[in-house]
Amino acid sequence: MRRLPTLVLLAVVVASGLALQGFRDLAWTDAAGSVLYAMAAVFSLRVLWPSRETPRPLVVAGVALALCVVVELAQLTGLPARVPQLRWVLGTAFAPVDLLWYAVGALGGAGAMVLVGRLRP
Repeated sequence: MRRLPTLVLLAVVVASGLALQGFRDLAWTDAAGSVLYAMAAVFSLRVLWPSRETPRPLVVAGVALALCVVVELAQLTGLPARVPQLRWVLGTAFAPVDLLWYAVGALGGAGAMVLVGRLRP
């Protein structure tokens, strides 16, 4: 998959995440935000992947999922809560259920990359 379609996917996910902020009081938005966060990690990683060869979507998704898990575990240290600039990116409270939603988002991101990759002429 080329980088431009991945950038478009990333823009759509970021825009969706920003739009989701208007509905933060609804029960499902935390899960949806975690899924979008993982998808954004997958697409960002694909764009930044330092390879001339296109990596397999599941490889990118696996690395992105690992990074999301590290970020979630970092919340246990309390550091993101103490540094305001980190709150938006790292979050502030550890939630084990987010690990499940990250897996869903990573797989969804890999699936989206496969589908968009098949649209190429």
